[in-house]
Amino acid sequence: MWRYGQFNAWADKDYQIFIKGIKGEDTKGDIAIDDLLPHEGTCGVTGHCTFDKTLCGWTNAKNPDDDFDWQRNKGKTPTGSTGPDYDHTTARENEGYYMYTESSAPVSTGWKSWFISEHFDPVTDGCFIFYYHMYGNDMGTLRVQTMPSEDTSSRTTIWELTGNQGNSWKELRLSITQAYEFQILIEGIVGNGGKSNMAFDDTEMYTGSCDDYVAPTYPKPLSSSNTGAIVFTVIVLTLLIIAALCGMWYMYRKRQNKPLVPEMNYTMPTMSWFKKDSPGATSMENPAYENSPPVASKDTTVLYSKDISTSA
Repeated sequence: MWRYGQFNAWADKDYQIFIKGIKGEDTKGDIAIDDLLPHEGTCGVTGHCTFDKTLCGWTNAKNPDDDFDWQRNKGKTPTGSTGPDYDHTTARENEGYYMYTESSAPVSTGWKSWFISEHFDPVTDGCFIFYYHMYGNDMGTLRVQTMPSEDTSSRTTIWELTGNQGNSWKELRLSITQAYEFQILIEGIVGNGGKSNMAFDDTEMYTGSCDDYVAPTYPKPLSSSNTGAIVFTVIVLTLLIIAALCGMWYMYRKRQNKPLVPEMNYTMPTMSWFKKDSPGATSMENPAYENSPPVASKDTTVLYSKDISTSA
């Protein structure tokens, strides 16, 4: 059987990974490795997975009873009115990832999808935690099972839920007691239509009672009401800042005994009129002034008169 392994690596300069296999005493000691994937950050707690970088040892089952695969996704699912709008880890659209089943064609009612965890050591008092999302009018069944390592024929159902549970992520804690090495199998069964996209995220296998488990603090989703409140708050703060600046300006001008609006010391230009022939005079008349008739020296308002007393 294939097992999931991980280790933390640290170096202050360039380095390489060296994997060494040591032969056993007989010919039946072949060693194999596969799917090597280095990534930044610590490996984290065993069984904990956000699916943001890797699948953390979870795999789609290769079994005749498994009809289709779980998919890793971020943001909304392709089918509307079903499935999450965002992952549980970040609660932000198009940032984090989650696992889900796409129930649109060619998938049919009753199809099953199995997703199997890494191997876990025996535990007398353990707790499996994950967050699930079951939204859609055609929602089917989500089921959690335990099984001996690599033995899908000996599955034991420890939890299942059927039907539409609303458009939100919900936490689930399941007590685990296993005397032998085991795995978790999450089964999704398609409902009576295409609006049956179910999802899960943020898995963890906790050693101890479920009552003692303290969940990490996850961000809350930005709902439309929250967005409106944020916009309103920004507007109010902006207005308060403007009012404060105006108040400071008023106090400054008052202490300086100055008007609120600075005076504009602007003097209209004075136009001086000169005689045409006086020194420094500038002609404001037609360029052909020199050739115009002389200006009369007396009042020429009456241009024509007639003696009406003799006209008879």
